[in-house]
Amino acid sequence: MSKVISVIRGRGFLATMAMAVVFAGVIFLSLSQAGAADAQAKNAYLERRSKIQTTDADALYKLARWVWQKHPNDVDLLKNAKMDLREAMKIAPGHSRAKLLLRRVVAKIKIIESKAAAASPGRASGPGVSDKYLLSHRDILWIRLMEYKPERDKRVSIKFTNRALKRYCDSMRGSVEDNWDKIGKEKQFYKMPPWKRLAEILRNRPDDIELLQDIHITRDPRFMVEFRSKVWPVVKLQCGNANCHGGPKPAGGLKLFTTASKNEKVDYTNFIILSGFRKGGRAIIDRQKVEDSLLLQYGLNAKVSKRPHPQVGGADIRPAFMSTRSAPYRNIRRWITSLEGPMAPNYRLTYKPPFGMKLNTSGLPDMPPEPVETKNDESTTNSP
Repeated sequence: MSKVISVIRGRGFLATMAMAVVFAGVIFLSLSQAGAADAQAKNAYLERRSKIQTTDADALYKLARWVWQKHPNDVDLLKNAKMDLREAMKIAPGHSRAKLLLRRVVAKIKIIESKAAAASPGRASGPGVSDKYLLSHRDILWIRLMEYKPERDKRVSIKFTNRALKRYCDSMRGSVEDNWDKIGKEKQFYKMPPWKRLAEILRNRPDDIELLQDIHITRDPRFMVEFRSKVWPVVKLQCGNANCHGGPKPAGGLKLFTTASKNEKVDYTNFIILSGFRKGGRAIIDRQKVEDSLLLQYGLNAKVSKRPHPQVGGADIRPAFMSTRSAPYRNIRRWITSLEGPMAPNYRLTYKPPFGMKLNTSGLPDMPPEPVETKNDESTTNSP
């Protein structure tokens, strides 16, 4: 049985203004009947997911089959079903039905995204998202370079422009670093594969902006591949819809952007927002103390979370993770760990966050607030 309650003002990571529908103990918010139906489908998925044991391959397969049968055109649910099926196959590699359904789900996702992209030709950011809210291509190139991990990103495409390699060689000639004082070093350098050349350049010239800006990684490094496939589907399902942080206004100061199809600018913008946003001085993505990341803590049940998500409408939200042992939790934790820390790098962005959002993308630690000066403080300071 369901009932409708009024929410005057929401707070926190999943806040909004709307009517809240309580269904089987699950609260979801809707601004329209269509939004309510979408939220109900996602909450129904989360409800079913929360009851599955982390080692039950058959249950994961059945959940994915439920998505396939009941919501075959919901790309967000299909992406989560894809993760469920992959997890089922890890548990039971011989699960033939999971393997077959996975192929169908992946194919359907591609069809939906292709149609969405074709429906909005010429739009760089997809329907409903203005470029003025998103990162520039130049910013994306900087992010790729700063998050590049040589051993993990050997296959990315690297383009050295404006004679960047020669300029690097000229700057290093005669240096003892990496044997540049030895005969034949330059010839050896040019024989290296591109990923090794870039690794050496980043090691020896990490702050040479004029040189680094002429090195372009033209394909997504591993961090973005995994963000897009393992992190964002969970975030979007839980809090990126139009009734939460994907709505027209930022809820709790946080605004995320969503499109029906894969979109480079939107994906990197959401990554930067999640990476740089702080709530009460705490990071959504904490590279130094991974387990303290609000991305993990806010997704856990309020009874086990060290920092539970603020209540919405007077009730706890439906958790995104069954436990710290659940596959989505472990996937996101591994991804945050892979980013390495303790701080995010200085991305050198020109991006100005919209909607009044404040992000730390400088690569520097957050500064504590300045103490408030009182009249007594001023008199003490100015006294002889």
